[in-house]
Amino acid sequence: MYDNDRWIFIVGGSSLSVPALLAAKKDFKLKVICSDGDEHCPGSRIADIFIPVSIYDIDSHMSLLVKLSKEWPHFKDIAGCLTCGTDAAVTTYAITQAMSLPGIPLEVATIVQNKGLMRNHLHEKKLDEYMPRWEFVKISYENSQIFIRNFMNRIGDVVLKPIGQRASKGISIIRHQDEIARAISNALQYNDVALVEERLFGEEYSIDGILDNGKVLFWNAVERRFDYTSGIPMEIGHINPAPILQKKDFMEMLLKFWLTVSEAMSVSWGPFKIDTLIQDGKPYILETACRLSGGWDSALTVPLSSGRSNIHTLIALATQQDYTKYIQSTIDPPMFAACHALFPEPGKVIKLHGKLEQFNAEGMTHPLPYHRPKGPHVRISVKPGDVIESYTHCATRPGFVVVADENYEAAWERASFVARSLAEDIITETV
Repeated sequence: MYDNDRWIFIVGGSSLSVPALLAAKKDFKLKVICSDGDEHCPGSRIADIFIPVSIYDIDSHMSLLVKLSKEWPHFKDIAGCLTCGTDAAVTTYAITQAMSLPGIPLEVATIVQNKGLMRNHLHEKKLDEYMPRWEFVKISYENSQIFIRNFMNRIGDVVLKPIGQRASKGISIIRHQDEIARAISNALQYNDVALVEERLFGEEYSIDGILDNGKVLFWNAVERRFDYTSGIPMEIGHINPAPILQKKDFMEMLLKFWLTVSEAMSVSWGPFKIDTLIQDGKPYILETACRLSGGWDSALTVPLSSGRSNIHTLIALATQQDYTKYIQSTIDPPMFAACHALFPEPGKVIKLHGKLEQFNAEGMTHPLPYHRPKGPHVRISVKPGDVIESYTHCATRPGFVVVADENYEAAWERASFVARSLAEDIITETV
């Protein structure tokens, strides 16, 4: 049935992975193997072969490869492997390394994705100038509160980050010493080892690009907007591209910074992202990742603002095909695309009102209204019966609105207005 076909292995089948899954099948005519721990995820219905295994379970993926190599005649036809919209970069590069597919060394991916290993590595590379002051802390120890209190006495406000988490899970901003116990309790849900870091003040950006043996194929920066009032860094959305890139000197500074860090991390192939905070005109590294940006950045705001596609670029790169047409801007003049999260009342979803009733069973919409390049485009990840947890980290956000406009302020204001309106149409009840 699949004679002479080429396959791609995509790790992750959530709604954020759907654009890559569809692009691989429809635009590249590839057959798709998809793995995800949720056997009911959208990817399970799109992929040609679906494997119900956690995207973080490297051992199970390695066992799967052994089994496929022995029993599946098309194992040799797997042309590449990638992930999109997930934090499964380590699993992805374990697969590429095991199969000798294009990628970066597993050791490099492991360091890039781990907050603690990344801080240590960049310290060894003498890049402390790009990092806040930081220390490791074993938060399960009784004296951890004393350690954090002494750290605060030296530098002021701090941020406590459990090792090995993303989407702000377990992160707390500590402004007063009576908040330390709460922050430790929050972090302990995820790990007993954490980073305590100097709190920085300024605007946040995600700077990401794609490399091919050191050659920059794609590069971009988005401005990320947060709400810090609850002591948790809750991202409410982003503007793509970051308006500050209109300043040529600033754009050149950020590109040089990104290249310096990627070289220090030994990332010369594929996607590389730095979550960055600019304080007093200087960039600081918050996190690094060897994957594409999520949060509908890669899937919607990049193509809407520029016509480029970093998802298609990565698929072409991973399967060793021509990527030229995907890295060229096709929208002139460029637009600004704003993405804003929806924050309905937490609880069990009992009804989706109004236009939200157009959503399909997988919890995603078509653009509303249809076929309008400026949007709004709406993505919802919940349906009746689902429970929206309290907003303790960014992974709990149940939906997003994306709007494009020639003016970034107009794009943000419209996205914000639509997001607030639609959030009221997600009816919940207290669980």
